[in-house]
Amino acid sequence: MLRRTMVCLMITGMVIAGSVSATERVLTLKIGPTWPQELQWSEKPTAWDASVQAGLTFDRTITIGGGLDFLWNVNEKEKRLGGNQYQRTMTDKTFMFPLSGFFALTPIPYYRFHPCVSVQAGLNTMYFSHKEKKIEQEDTSSLGNENGWYMGFYLKIAADAIFNIGEQSGLFAGVEYQWSKPKKLKKEDEDIFVRREMRGFGLRMGFRILY
Repeated sequence: MLRRTMVCLMITGMVIAGSVSATERVLTLKIGPTWPQELQWSEKPTAWDASVQAGLTFDRTITIGGGLDFLWNVNEKEKRLGGNQYQRTMTDKTFMFPLSGFFALTPIPYYRFHPCVSVQAGLNTMYFSHKEKKIEQEDTSSLGNENGWYMGFYLKIAADAIFNIGEQSGLFAGVEYQWSKPKKLKKEDEDIFVRREMRGFGLRMGFRILY
């Protein structure tokens, strides 16, 4: 009985040791353009999205962790006053800070080129501001004020091609699609609320390191 117990403990220890030795930490840095639905008709429909992610990878095949994205878009209009002088007539600012967890699957990690698919899900916090120098006279009281802070669910899927440049580092590029429709936190009227449609397609590139 004691011998069987010792054997079981030894096998369990070997399995745990093997699992620990196959576990590595991973850090990923990413940036790329994206085209949210809300900005498609603006004069500057392209936003930029950067992110940092950290987690654990198991046998370099399954990776779990969390990260923070930062999406920004600033659209300005100006008119020339004369000479080298200009006046800013309109400014739109969109800043988005999704905090999410992620899961990634890399089926053949030890090939020089290999694919990776991932999914992120979490909480999206966003700030939007619209300022215009000259506003047409119209009744907008029932439309709601869109300036302010927003919050809502965030989901993103991505597919990347990774190029190993070393034993523990690689470059990647790919495509992604995000879903998010955050709702404004402060309401001027109980029956009126504001949402912004931030779903859209994007491109991505970046660097990851295992340590």
